[in-house]
Amino acid sequence: MATLTSKTTKSLLNPAFMRVFVLFGLFTLVSLSGCKKGEDDPVFSLRTRKARVEGKWTIQTGSVYLNYVNFEQGWRDNLMFDLKSSTFFLSRTGYNGKPLTGTGVNLLSLEFAKDGRFTLTETLGPYQLDCLGTWKFNRRSDGKKSKEFIELTISAYNNGTSKSTLFNQDRDVFTYRILELRNKKMVIESSGGTYVDAQTNTHVTFSNKYTLIQN
Repeated sequence: MATLTSKTTKSLLNPAFMRVFVLFGLFTLVSLSGCKKGEDDPVFSLRTRKARVEGKWTIQTGSVYLNYVNFEQGWRDNLMFDLKSSTFFLSRTGYNGKPLTGTGVNLLSLEFAKDGRFTLTETLGPYQLDCLGTWKFNRRSDGKKSKEFIELTISAYNNGTSKSTLFNQDRDVFTYRILELRNKKMVIESSGGTYVDAQTNTHVTFSNKYTLIQN
């Protein structure tokens, strides 16, 4: 084992050496924090964010809140879905003034390919969706690159339509914010998305959160 001599100790305590040591420590902290995009991401990962997104994901848990308002006809409807890996529980209020509840089959499989394509299959009770399209990380509102948001664009439907199930928020193009992204776990959310259904003139608000896992 090497022995620290007085000369070595003086060298280590040299102000120039200490300055380099402190700067290296600050650089390391900045580099590690730069790897953290989502608020619950690991501080450091050897895999890129794109590499961690790629692969096949299935639902572990989720929650979806839907609010429908038709001002012309004077009615509103609220739906809350509590999603599990194979079932869902529905709580509904506002429809004809009577609360309703129900359960059913819930399945969700989402695969992100390395070339920017994705496939999505979803079953919600008797309704099914089977589609494919492209995905990319979205830019922030200030135009800067960001890997905090992921945008999916459906290009073809094998089964169902944009309004068949829940994950795509009734749209062909939809975005999720990535809250947490690990090697086998991804947490995403989409809050406050509102649009007007052109056919019924109904205002629809979506609020979704999913925990997805890789087996």
